[in-house]
Amino acid sequence: MIDLLFFFTFIPIYIIQMAMPHIQRKTRVFGVSIPEPFIDDDQLRTFKWDYTKSVAVIQLIVILATFFILRPLSEMAQSIGVMIGLTVYLIVSLLLYIRFYVRTKQYKEAQRWTTQVEVVRVSAFETKFKERGAFPHFLFIPPLLITAVLIGWIISIYPQLPETIPTHWNIQGEPDAWSDKSIGSVFMLSFVLIGMQVMMYAIAYGIFNSAIQVKAQQSDMSLQRELEVRKLNASLLGFINIITVLFIGSLDVVSFWNILRQDETLGGASSTIVYMVAIFGSLAYYMRRMYTLNAQFKEEGTPFSEPDQDKYWKGGLFYFNKDDHNVFVEKNVGVGWTINFARPAAWFFILFILFTSLLPLFFL
Repeated sequence: MIDLLFFFTFIPIYIIQMAMPHIQRKTRVFGVSIPEPFIDDDQLRTFKWDYTKSVAVIQLIVILATFFILRPLSEMAQSIGVMIGLTVYLIVSLLLYIRFYVRTKQYKEAQRWTTQVEVVRVSAFETKFKERGAFPHFLFIPPLLITAVLIGWIISIYPQLPETIPTHWNIQGEPDAWSDKSIGSVFMLSFVLIGMQVMMYAIAYGIFNSAIQVKAQQSDMSLQRELEVRKLNASLLGFINIITVLFIGSLDVVSFWNILRQDETLGGASSTIVYMVAIFGSLAYYMRRMYTLNAQFKEEGTPFSEPDQDKYWKGGLFYFNKDDHNVFVEKNVGVGWTINFARPAAWFFILFILFTSLLPLFFL
């Protein structure tokens, strides 16, 4: 079991973390805003590769130490140990980030870059007249239909289910928790699927329609990059939504089908592997595409730059801007999107995620 747990947790995170500084936008380096005339600075490039090498060595030691410590232990101890090891890994990641965030910020201040540029606010008003493209609603409709069919099927077999049903299975597919038959326990995963789809659609739609910040240099190319990134993120979330609904829905069907056959075991190891390969494959494509989009920008030798954003990013990680009406903004560290903590809607979104995540616990 420890081999699968490591493959699906540590290794993908390890690869993504090493690639992080090379696939994020050039005007953001370790959470620090970089004026456009200096995005190709040699020292910044050195910082990025130093970070990659630090992660490659230090985090590999953490991974190997955790692996060999847990390997001879029992299954339960391994499961707990993986969570502890992952916590240690994330703490080390945070410390590495802080180290390079401080170094980059000090270097920026020492170079006095902000005094050498002319701030230019480029309006993206032209996007009102350019075809942003249609939001890919078609990616979110099939999962809803699949969920509706699943709920309809469960309703049809509900009277045939026993009064006590399994609600959790161990790694071997054997049930280790049961619950009385009820609307909540039987339709638990269906509720989770509906909540997940609402969340994924809201995130994708919010990202796709978020305001565009165009660079002062290479403005036309920057505009196209912003439009492409929004389409790419919406499509990625739509694809992940589809395969997640298929994966969870198939587990729900198999579990109830086996219960009807008086067999409470649950398979799904092969489907889990296929699901994870699809997730990591889509993320790999996303990272590669982001690297290509960001690598096309080169400094033009002019003093023009977009406004400095450091004051809105607390510690380079958390975005807090009351003047920005957007709920979702592109992350300052790594790739992907985060929320604007100054917007009340962002806090409602956080509460919704917590509620959706904790809902299944009420039925175990």
